[in-house]
Amino acid sequence: MASPNTSVHRYGVAAPLTLTLTHQSIGSFYILSVSALAPFLQDILSRAELIIGLFPSLAYLIAMGSSPMAHRMFSRFGPLGTSNLAILVGLAGYALLTLTTPWAFFIAAILMGIAYGPLNPTSSVVLNQVSPPHRRNLVLALKQSGVPLGGALAGTLLPAIALYLGYEMAIIITALVIAGLLITFWPRSHRIDADIETTPHQTSTPGERVFHRGCLLLASSSFCYSFVQLALSMFLGLLAFRLAGMTPVEAGLVLTVFHLSGMIGRPGWGMIADAIQRWGSALPIVGLFTATLTGLLVLLTTLADPSPWMFYALAIGLGACASGWNGVFFAELARAVPAPALGSVTGQALSITFAGVVVGPSVVGFLLSNAAPSLVLAGLAGIATTGSLLSWCGVTASRRIMNTSSINE
Repeated sequence: MASPNTSVHRYGVAAPLTLTLTHQSIGSFYILSVSALAPFLQDILSRAELIIGLFPSLAYLIAMGSSPMAHRMFSRFGPLGTSNLAILVGLAGYALLTLTTPWAFFIAAILMGIAYGPLNPTSSVVLNQVSPPHRRNLVLALKQSGVPLGGALAGTLLPAIALYLGYEMAIIITALVIAGLLITFWPRSHRIDADIETTPHQTSTPGERVFHRGCLLLASSSFCYSFVQLALSMFLGLLAFRLAGMTPVEAGLVLTVFHLSGMIGRPGWGMIADAIQRWGSALPIVGLFTATLTGLLVLLTTLADPSPWMFYALAIGLGACASGWNGVFFAELARAVPAPALGSVTGQALSITFAGVVVGPSVVGFLLSNAAPSLVLAGLAGIATTGSLLSWCGVTASRRIMNTSSINE
């Protein structure tokens, strides 16, 4: 394979970023499609509420296992080729949703989880090699915007199509669009993969081919950040409904603001991280802002009659911060290990990240049913602060290890 720099000259950043952003959006679209179609499933799916609630948790649980395995397919299919195969597997699961039986949804969640796991390791390997170092945070953050983008597309397109053409046709039409995108992207993916280095070096230095202590600390911080992010995305609207007397539509708008702000916040934090990377990392700063804003949310719960506009304002800030850390995190992982080892390390790190995704909503949901919201939110602020501290330690340790590795070479 060619040197990583060759791919920068031949393809630039736009084509690989478009492909990886599309992969990420489709993966998110798959998993969130069931929630988007929940109103239509109430009368046609047995035990709909239970299945809708468990579906994303099962998918992310499976993704915890498929993510660390992704790099093993790079030598045969290439990183982007691996993502294409993953999307194809997810498409099979997505098509099963037309059967509207509990077992079909169970298998669909497994297939979508298998599909979702490899998407971040593959995209990190590609974008790390084609991105200029001074723009790497921004590029990876833009790619991560595919997560809320996929959710927004699912929430907008699927109910609209289902309302006029029926539930099954909504699945079939969008599945055909995804299949068409795959057919279009596959040749370009193969050409870009030819210039991506994926074979690990034979030597083993402290920062190479090893999930070292700095990577573990960074991954642990991502557990905290994903825990808080998913908990807020699941329950912020409910809190607005209960505490501010909002209507269900207004409470839903709070969540929409949260997700839209996350789409803007991810590239925003990427630009900040690129600007300050010579002096430090933006990853701990994101955690501190998240903790501070969650603390303000705690104060809001103590008011007798909080204004709805306060919830909207905090939704903007929390969306930008609690949902804006992902791209900066992947950029820090890219700096923590040599490029050929990045796929393996990213996969291992994401198995810890996805644990926060799976555990966070369940734990917070249980606590909210048994404790005061202010105490639960204070706990989330503490978890965000812990994530900030872990990320600072992880960045410091990783850069020290990589500097030592460079000196030894």
